[in-house]
Amino acid sequence: MLPHSKITNLLSQDQLAALGEVAANSAELEWMLGFIVMWCLRLNGTQTRAVIGDALLGKRITVLETVGDENLPDQALKNEFKMIIERMKELSANRNTVIHGTWGPKGTHIKFEDSLDMEFGTKSPESVIAENPKNARKYSAEELRQLADDLYAVRIDLWDFARKHWWRTWTDEIFLKHGFNALTGLKKGE
Repeated sequence: MLPHSKITNLLSQDQLAALGEVAANSAELEWMLGFIVMWCLRLNGTQTRAVIGDALLGKRITVLETVGDENLPDQALKNEFKMIIERMKELSANRNTVIHGTWGPKGTHIKFEDSLDMEFGTKSPESVIAENPKNARKYSAEELRQLADDLYAVRIDLWDFARKHWWRTWTDEIFLKHGFNALTGLKKGE
């Protein structure tokens, strides 16, 4: 980004709104990964925080990849889980470029006068890219919105998978530990 430019001079309102959707959907995925690690390892909240601490999205994916594979009974489930993990890693890399990248105008040649106009908000760049040492690319509002939608979709797929394969085991153990019937939710003897 140019030194005095506001991001609103570089990105359209649609791009800014879509960028917000990417941030919100990735934050939801990051938060949910903590619960899934808890279910997978059958931990309580304190134990889960000790395992993942303040880990961000990429690290949480790595933790779940490691412990999740070990807590699945057969190869077919492991393969399904691996596909979800790979999708999350790919989306996380794009998310990192969008969220942590530097936004700015790019082109074959930017005239000095044009760069000044962009700097002070009187002209929008012809194209804007997010640049990160590992990845650089242009993002239209539609592409940003698609990334947000894809982050949401993988979160739902992971949630459904985890609920089916780890949540019930976790809740059953918690219920039994505290003297509840896992099916009815009632305390034994009630």
